[in-house]
Amino acid sequence: DLTAAEVWGDWLRFGFTPVSGDQVYWYATVPAQPGQTHAHPAVAKAQIARYSMDMHPNVGRLLDATAAENILQTDILDLPALPAWHRGRVVLLGDAAHAITPNLGQGACQAIEDGYVLAQQLATSVDVTRAFVAYTRLRKPKADWVARTARRLGGIVHVRSRLLRSLRNAALRAMPAHLATKQAERVLRLEY
Repeated sequence: DLTAAEVWGDWLRFGFTPVSGDQVYWYATVPAQPGQTHAHPAVAKAQIARYSMDMHPNVGRLLDATAAENILQTDILDLPALPAWHRGRVVLLGDAAHAITPNLGQGACQAIEDGYVLAQQLATSVDVTRAFVAYTRLRKPKADWVARTARRLGGIVHVRSRLLRSLRNAALRAMPAHLATKQAERVLRLEY
C-alpha cells in the first residue's frame, strides 16, 4: 500500500505517487553536471539502487519493479529570472517565461496561472502590448518568488554535508505546522 511520499537520502532524493491500479510514478534526483547521463538506463538504475540502499524499503521495491528501459534521464536546469516576459507583440508564459525547478511541483501550475491572467488581460484590453505589460506586472512577482523558493528548497534537499543534513532534518522536524501551511497557501493562492 503506497501513498505519495518523497524520501531524502545522502545522495538521492526519491519521490513516488500512485497513478492508478498497480501503476506508480516515481522520480529520483541526484546532483550532477548538465548533460551527465548514462549510456544505458540500466546504469542509471544501478546508480539509483546504490544510492537508495539505506532508504525506505518501498524505494527498493519500486526500483525492482521498474524495467530499466522505462527509466528516462533528464537534466533539471535552473535559469535566471528574465527581466521581461514580452517584446512587442510576442509574449512568453510557463517555462518559457520562468523555468521553475520541480522542487515545489509548480511548473505546470504556474503556467496555468499565466494563461488565466494573460487571457483576462487580453479580454479587457484593446491594446495587446498593454495587456502583455499588465500580465507581466501581475504575474512576474509571484512566479519569480516561486522559482526562488523552489531553487532554495532544492539547495536544502541536496546539501552535501552530513552535519548540515542533520541540522536541516532537525529544523524541519521542529518547524511549526502553521509555517509550512503559510508557505503552501502563498504558493497556491490565486491573487488575480
